[in-house]
Amino acid sequence: MRLLERNSAEEVTFRDLMDGTGKSKASYSKIQFCGDAASRDGLQYFWIDTCYIDKSNNTKLAEAINSMFRWYRNAAKCYVYLSVVLTTKVETTREEDKAYSLLGIFDVYMPLIYDEGRDNALIRLREEFNKPSKGLDRLPSAIDAPFNSYNKQHALIWLPDTRVDLLQEIYNWADRQDERCIFWLNGLAGTGKSTITRTVARRYFGQKCLGASFFFSRGGGDVGRADKFVTSIAMQLASSVCNVSRADANCSCY
Repeated sequence: MRLLERNSAEEVTFRDLMDGTGKSKASYSKIQFCGDAASRDGLQYFWIDTCYIDKSNNTKLAEAINSMFRWYRNAAKCYVYLSVVLTTKVETTREEDKAYSLLGIFDVYMPLIYDEGRDNALIRLREEFNKPSKGLDRLPSAIDAPFNSYNKQHALIWLPDTRVDLLQEIYNWADRQDERCIFWLNGLAGTGKSTITRTVARRYFGQKCLGASFFFSRGGGDVGRADKFVTSIAMQLASSVCNVSRADANCSCY
């Protein structure tokens, strides 16, 4: 079992745990929470990604980051602390980690070079991914997940001048006129949530601003469960990255 948490410099580190100073940090309460949750779920061990790696050992650090996604995937339970998601803060403290965090998803191994910058890290990641032994086709993905998949080509969208207020609220959020990082659309079954989200997805796809989409469908095979959700989103994002340089420079919602 593991706990995913991203916050500030007040995170308890591996060294803090070794020298006994971790309890003085505010984030130690999350370790206690994780232990309590693991105990309630009948688990014998737990690990937390912010404090289980000895970052003073570069070899162990590189091995851990390259292997982390596999450990997440094989975890019996995953507890996620979402405080940062509700703010405009980044979830990584080092800009290169925005690239390194994708290594496991794409089944790519490469050495970590901190201070190389995010762009250089992404270039190296793309070069590794595009080697003959790699490729998008290696990722298990749900074919019917995107809003514009073949089987959804005749799916309904809202006609002009309908649900105007709600759609405008979502557009304002997507265009970053709203500080929220998540827009939660909820309602009873059959009230048009899927139609609304398809309408929004189609709008931003046309503007080359849509990164990825996944439409679940009960009893729909691969889209009826979540086991291919992460890899499907990753594959779509990887494809869209190739087109970012050709997208409208004013687009702000990748």
